[in-house]
Amino acid sequence: MFIHHMIKTLLTAVYIFFILQLSVTPQDLTNIKTQADKGDAKSQYLLGLIYFNGDGVSQDLKEAISWWRKAAKQGDADAQYSLGLAYFSGKGVQRDLEEAVTWFRKAAKQGKADAQCLLGSAYFNAEGVKRNFKMAAKWYIKAAEQGNAYAQTDLGMMYHDGTGLPRDFKMAVSWWYKAAEKGNARAQFHLGRMYFNGEGVTKNLLYAYAWINLAAINGWEQAQSLLRYVAQEMTDIQLIEAEKLSHEWSIKLQKQPQ
Repeated sequence: MFIHHMIKTLLTAVYIFFILQLSVTPQDLTNIKTQADKGDAKSQYLLGLIYFNGDGVSQDLKEAISWWRKAAKQGDADAQYSLGLAYFSGKGVQRDLEEAVTWFRKAAKQGKADAQCLLGSAYFNAEGVKRNFKMAAKWYIKAAEQGNAYAQTDLGMMYHDGTGLPRDFKMAVSWWYKAAEKGNARAQFHLGRMYFNGEGVTKNLLYAYAWINLAAINGWEQAQSLLRYVAQEMTDIQLIEAEKLSHEWSIKLQKQPQ
């Protein structure tokens, strides 16, 4: 549903994570290159990341794609997923949504949650594949059950709207709550809206304000206007309590593993 923003975020997260976790020394590079030349798929995947980031080498996106392709053809799910991201974003290769979906599907079938989520988004948005809401729901569910916050959020929306799944506000709230706890601003916004409207939960202005405020803090633009609307229905004491609750939740969520 928000696949372009999600792709950008995942690209950033994947490669920043790699840079933080692995500072490549010349000896590391030599060892990885040796193993990659011998056909080790995981080393080929890592070498692709090194070239993609320009970590210890000159950045070379085409070389990165070349190594990812070698690893992906051997069945490495991380390489398949990265190759799918490259084709979707047009980084290092000509943008090709159908090819992106092909690689996402291979990684998704091996259980990679991010790939399952993006495959679900592809089916929902008809990007690289024909629109199929039931298939979108299938892959979202697989990713959501593994804790993918993007999938949990979109799955909540499908339950809320009755798109590809039976309309079920309680299920929508359940999935949005899981994603909101991971810090997903869109899920926090929708969860707050449900508390405000009393849909799938008992109406609770304090919870509504607290969740919507968190969404606003986390950059969800629609949250600010709704927050003002919710505040109009609250007393000054309730607003103070809601602000305190939102602050407590913010601290709590920061301590939780994402």
